[in-house]
Amino acid sequence: MFEKPIAVATLCLPLWFSARPPDPVLPEPPQAVLKVPELTVASFYHEPQLLAGGGVFDPYGLTAAHRTLPLGTRVLVTDARTGKSVTVTINDRGPALWTGRGIDLSLGAAQALQMEERGIILATLSPVKDAQ
Repeated sequence: MFEKPIAVATLCLPLWFSARPPDPVLPEPPQAVLKVPELTVASFYHEPQLLAGGGVFDPYGLTAAHRTLPLGTRVLVTDARTGKSVTVTINDRGPALWTGRGIDLSLGAAQALQMEERGIILATLSPVKDAQ
């Protein structure tokens, strides 16, 4: 009595899965352009990892992770308390939105700002105009 409905359902499942439309391709999130200085919380990281743009993270490079700035963007990071600054290149994505931080600096950039002991700082991000 139950054999036929199960057999029919079993035969129809492969047809249903093959008839599904492809999953939609989600667009890339819009990328921000830093036109005016931005005040944000900065932290640093140094653990080995792969970068969002490919390659391996160099903890001693002058690089940073930002959620929306295009990879390759150069940014002047200035410690709001000490006035020390460093120019970094955005080469990774982060920090996670839930952290409340705006930028993650490499250890090399953190050392240039002398912020290793504090861990996080209030920083101003300013656009860097490259010489043409």
